[in-house]
Amino acid sequence: MKFTNPLNHAKYFWWGKGWGTKPRKNTDQFYYKMQWKAKAKRPLEVIEQTLPEGVKPIDPNVYVRQEMNREFHDKSKFELPWPYSHRPIKGTPEDPNYKQEVLVFHRNKRLIEPINLPLHFTNSILEDDLPQSILRFQREIQFDDKFVDYCRRRFEWSLLNDCAMQKLPLNREFPYLDQRPPRVFGTTTNRKENLILQTLYEISNSWTAEKFGYNPNLISMRISRPHCVYPIHRDEKYALLDLECDFVTILSTSSSNTSLPSIPFDPDYVANVSDRPLKSISPISWQVGFDTKNFYTDDFEFIIPTKSQIQTIFLSNNNVRILNDEDYQGRGIMFCYGYAMQQAKLLEKQEQQFVPQTIQCLYTSPKDSMKVGFVLFQLNTVTGDDSTIRNQVWLSEPRSILDDTRSILNDLCTMQSFRLANLPTS
Repeated sequence: MKFTNPLNHAKYFWWGKGWGTKPRKNTDQFYYKMQWKAKAKRPLEVIEQTLPEGVKPIDPNVYVRQEMNREFHDKSKFELPWPYSHRPIKGTPEDPNYKQEVLVFHRNKRLIEPINLPLHFTNSILEDDLPQSILRFQREIQFDDKFVDYCRRRFEWSLLNDCAMQKLPLNREFPYLDQRPPRVFGTTTNRKENLILQTLYEISNSWTAEKFGYNPNLISMRISRPHCVYPIHRDEKYALLDLECDFVTILSTSSSNTSLPSIPFDPDYVANVSDRPLKSISPISWQVGFDTKNFYTDDFEFIIPTKSQIQTIFLSNNNVRILNDEDYQGRGIMFCYGYAMQQAKLLEKQEQQFVPQTIQCLYTSPKDSMKVGFVLFQLNTVTGDDSTIRNQVWLSEPRSILDDTRSILNDLCTMQSFRLANLPTS
């Protein structure tokens, strides 16, 4: 086949959104090069000069070198530009901010021994049942059916009827990878846990204020996502507890002249936990519960209002993975120990005598619609694992928040109001 007409360029082009003419190229750079080439071909005008007798000409580049030396050497130390200059790599020993690798525990870490390893690390003994003081106080707490029904409806709203409906991830069933599942709208796991924690905090705070007659906004306060990192030295290792939780409630006095005394769960802790051996975790070490990371200088000071005490840690699953109940309990033990040690450190700064520090953790588990459990921790000593006195841990089994609403409310209000109910009246 032979073309009889000459081929021409297309007048219109398809640019994805429609047909259009060929855009004009930017010819500025082309003309700029052409000007330089044209000027380079021009001959330079030579002006001859007759120098006096005995005079030598000076190289003009001397002045250029002097200016360069004055700029690089006099004002600042001259350094070759990168990549010719040597720069320390971040994370290496040559880095001025570098320190040796440390062990870091964080909320996303899954423990191999979820119960025994935290008990061994925190020098604690797991008690069989709740403290007798808690059980005696719990028998006095009663709820009517109207209050329990109201709380159950609040929990159902938090889990099922939340107004902020979001797109849920597509749920494909193996092995049908080619199917296209329908888009489902609902409440994400993170939001469910956050709503449940908020509801439990408001219910317990309001009930305690009504029961004991105090202003809930004055005594019980909340710190959202507290920056709390507790450093510790053990076995010639430097370990950090990264205690990032949802929020922490604290108890603060109404007057700046008074301070809240610490009410221990077990007043006879010396006789009950002295010389009791820890459970062995052999052949593993406590270091398997930590991640090895490079450590850089940072401010680890945990700040709360003066003469205040940490009361409850609210800890969610953080939507990392579905774990067992023991994993949440072990993580709660580690968090309680870190916050209790921070509380003891604050007392030392205030030059107050150390007394057993009590703290509790409320955690959620997204299994079985939603489960809620409690961890009670009493710090009896701060000397470490070489002490003959052990710390104490009490665990409350997680229960479904819709099926066991009354039991959860009983445990929650008991632990939240125990310290307030036993404060001295004077």
